[in-house]
Amino acid sequence: MLQPLSKDLVMFAFTIILAVATVCTAGAQSTDRDSPTKLTSPEISGFVDSKSAENNYFYSFVAGPGEVVITLDISKVNSDASIRYEIFDEDAKSLIYDDAVAFGSSEERKIKRFVLSRKVLLILKISPGHIWGRRESGRFRLRISGAVDLSSAASLACLPKQGILRIKMKDGSIKEIDLKQTDEITIQP
Repeated sequence: MLQPLSKDLVMFAFTIILAVATVCTAGAQSTDRDSPTKLTSPEISGFVDSKSAENNYFYSFVAGPGEVVITLDISKVNSDASIRYEIFDEDAKSLIYDDAVAFGSSEERKIKRFVLSRKVLLILKISPGHIWGRRESGRFRLRISGAVDLSSAASLACLPKQGILRIKMKDGSIKEIDLKQTDEITIQP
C-alpha cells in the first residue's frame, strides 16, 4: 500500500526526477523526433554548413492559448544557404512551416503567426537546407515569441510512465510511488 508523502519526501523525489530529466536532455541538439531538445530560450541560432545540412534538429516547447510568432533570419557568410522550419502539434500534425534563403549579399527575414486555442506541447523541426560552398555558408536565427511558456518545457519525458519509484531515506525507511498513478509532477518552492 502506498503511504502518504511528506513534504520532504516530495522535494527529495522531485530533486531525483529533475536530475534524471536534466541528464536526459543535456547535450547537443537532438536529431531524434521522439526525444527533442527542450527549449529553454526563445531563440535558436547557428550556422548552416555541410555538416548541419545533413540533419534535421528537433525541439519541444509549450505554447498557447493565444498567438505564437516565429521570426526566421538567415544571412550569407561564405556562400549561399537556406533553412526551413516546421512546427507540429502533439498529434504530429503540421501547424506551420516556412523557409528562408540567403543569396549573394542578401539577408532574409520571414515572420509567421499562428493561434492556439489551448496550451499544448509543440515540436519544432529545423532543417538546414542547401548550401553552395564547402565551408560555413550561412548564419540563421529563429525566435519564438507570443503565447509561449518555456518554463513548462521542463517536461519529464525521460521518466518512465509505469513502474515504482523507490526512494530510500536517510533514516533507512523506504517510500514508493506508483508512476501509473501520477498525472503531473511539479516543484513547489
